[in-house]
Amino acid sequence: MPVLSHAFLPRILANFLQHNCQTKIGLKTYRSEDVLRQIQAQTTDIGFAFTAEDIAGVNSQTVTCQCVALIPASSQLTRKSTISVADLSNECVIRHEKDMIQRCIDTLLRRNEIKINKQIEVSLASTAAALVAEGVGIAITDPFTAYLANETRDVVMRPLAFNLPFEFTILYPGLRPIHRHAERFIEQFMLTADSMDIYLKIGPMHSLS
Repeated sequence: MPVLSHAFLPRILANFLQHNCQTKIGLKTYRSEDVLRQIQAQTTDIGFAFTAEDIAGVNSQTVTCQCVALIPASSQLTRKSTISVADLSNECVIRHEKDMIQRCIDTLLRRNEIKINKQIEVSLASTAAALVAEGVGIAITDPFTAYLANETRDVVMRPLAFNLPFEFTILYPGLRPIHRHAERFIEQFMLTADSMDIYLKIGPMHSLS
C-alpha cells in the first residue's frame, strides 16, 4: 500500500529500529493482491492491503479510521473547524482514481447536488497532498497522508463533518505463530497513530487456516 509505505511505515520503522537495531527488515511495496500472495506463501511477517475477503492460510484484522480534508493554507476554508459536503461546492477537489473512497465522495456530491471543479485526477494520495501544498486544490484523503502533509506550513488538515471511513487490512501468515518482532511493530504502528490523534478501530482476527 503506497499510502502507508511512502512515509508512515518508514517513520514507524525508524522508531522500531531504535529498540531493535540488529533486526533485518524488508519493506516492499506491492499491489494488494500481491501482498496477499506473499502472506499466503508464509514468507512475509506482516502485510497491509485493501481487501475484504478471508483467504486460507492468512490471518487478518480490519482497521478503520476516518478520512479528512487537506486544504491549501491560503484557502478561506481554513477558517472552518470542519468541512461539510456543501463546503466543496465549486472548489477544485483533487480526485482519486475510481477507488472506494472516491465513489463514496461522488455519491455524496450527487445526493446533495453539489458541483465541484473536476480538473485533476491522481493515482496516489501523496500526489494529491503535494498538489494541495502547491495551492492547486483540496483533497479528501486518508488521515496518514494528511497528517504527514500537515507537518508543512503549506497545508491545513480539517476533519470532515460527514462520515467517510478509510479501511484497510493487516495480514499475517496463518500457518505459523506471529513473530515477536511483528507484534512489536504493530504495537509501534498503533502507538504512532495514537500520537497523531488518528483513531483506529481494530476489528477481530479472522482466520481460514
